[in-house]
Amino acid sequence: MSVMSFLNATWYGGTYKDDLITATGLSTEQYDALMDGADQTSFGYVVQQANQEIATQYNCIDVSTGLVAINCTAE
Repeated sequence: MSVMSFLNATWYGGTYKDDLITATGLSTEQYDALMDGADQTSFGYVVQQANQEIATQYNCIDVSTGLVAINCTAE
């Protein structure tokens, strides 16, 4: 599993979440703690902050609101 597939898979959830849990042996609770965007000590928080900084720097626009997006890869 490449780093990009790890980021894409875990961040966007769905079957990718299940794949990561299966591949790593994490429990659902451990996964949820790892990707908890509200916990400043979690990996998910760091990814969320990086996405926000990139979106701000490159002026990514959320098409549904017309405002700066919180993630350049968001819809």
